[in-house]
Amino acid sequence: MPLPELPGKRLLIGHALLIGPGFHLRCLEWQKTLGNIFMLRVGKLSIIILNNEKHVGELFQKRGAKYSSRPQSFISWEVVGRKQDYIAAPYHKWFKKMMPLAHGVFNQRKIETYMDLIYECRDELLKILAEDSNEIFPSRHFQYTTLNVILNVVFNSKTKGMTDPLHFQFLDLIERTFALTHVQARIFDALPISRTILKNRWLHKNAIDLRDEWESVLGMLLEKVKINKYEDGKKQEYVSSCFAKDLLAKVDEGVITEMELIHLVLDLVVAGTETSASAMTSLIAIVTNDPEIQARAHDELDRIVGHSRLPTYDDLTSLPYIRAMVKEVLRWAPPIILGPPHVIEEDDDYMGYHIPKNSLLLMNMYALNWNPARFSNPSKFDPERYLDMKESSAALAQGNVENRDHFSFGAGRRLCLGIRLAEVELELFIASIFWAFKIERPPTEPEPIDLTKFDYIGIVQWIKPYNVRFIPRQKESFF
Repeated sequence: MPLPELPGKRLLIGHALLIGPGFHLRCLEWQKTLGNIFMLRVGKLSIIILNNEKHVGELFQKRGAKYSSRPQSFISWEVVGRKQDYIAAPYHKWFKKMMPLAHGVFNQRKIETYMDLIYECRDELLKILAEDSNEIFPSRHFQYTTLNVILNVVFNSKTKGMTDPLHFQFLDLIERTFALTHVQARIFDALPISRTILKNRWLHKNAIDLRDEWESVLGMLLEKVKINKYEDGKKQEYVSSCFAKDLLAKVDEGVITEMELIHLVLDLVVAGTETSASAMTSLIAIVTNDPEIQARAHDELDRIVGHSRLPTYDDLTSLPYIRAMVKEVLRWAPPIILGPPHVIEEDDDYMGYHIPKNSLLLMNMYALNWNPARFSNPSKFDPERYLDMKESSAALAQGNVENRDHFSFGAGRRLCLGIRLAEVELELFIASIFWAFKIERPPTEPEPIDLTKFDYIGIVQWIKPYNVRFIPRQKESFF
């Protein structure tokens, strides 16, 4: 039998007019009447919304061989990605070739070799927060830092300060890329005639311009990794260890092309910058409103780390409250509001329902992370719910879906590529920020920060701007 379907479908366009800002919140309302799995249509495209971990586990994990593809999007896959975009790639031979290369950069052992590069970015973050400690909205400080972590790990290179034109160029490119991930952009796939009507017009042209700018700036950084060009048949030599160095060796071996390398790096930069920065921005707002949470974090850090040094990677397993804060903010305010789409490339039957070939399946993160059957009082920010959970999100994502801490990193074979780096980065940065600072509202803004309002760029959400003060708790020599 067919899946429960949203009423109000219009001729030719289906439910297209219902897709736009706030779509994930409307899905929560529709869940009340249609249940934990339902469908809507845009043109010929079937969009299936998953609101329950059972369905995520059954389809994305147990049936992962069927449900791990991506929509072959005209904009993100064909135009911007040149059919060489790892995150947007269908679950075919090319994706499987790239998978071990992509995951090689972010396995736990590899991340440990990058810690000095990450500490360097952490130290700079604390310095700029201390220098800019009047009334600030810290999102731009966090974006600067998370971008530099990725650039450091990938290219052993960073932008040179928050006023560096290269920094602004990257943020502009990332924002424009995420804007193309909104469900509205799928109109090109749902209504193929739109490709002809709008081809070479605004969206198509903007996508081409975006691709060309990405390839130019990443190509420039890649050239800096190389010390010598090919000359007289001599093999290239490379700078000190970084991900690009490892991949350039694969280019030399003929395993991948340089363009494939550039587009894989593009994915890492886009995915690794905004999501972690969004989570940190939300957490600072939440904890500023709740001095008790901040006091517990300070107490744990004072006991475990002390006042004579900064927190390190080796401290993280001994900081359960800091880890719980990170898990809880990823549950409470997931940076990605609708999980990147999965596609099934063949007809299937599930629980008596027919799943049509080429259906697009989306995880509604709020429905999953705020499920009252799994999380008591889900609207309350409460790190204590995770105090006894020692496993990392990466480890839990490989096991039974009922044991997941949250679903903000996705599920199944398309789990977030940088999940391990993101966890380490968030835990280290949050530990370091609360070790270094007490965070308060400025005297001019005594009212609590509004935690109910968010802005959306594509599928990424940002809490509305607010102002706080970062008041140093340690000696100035640390900054």
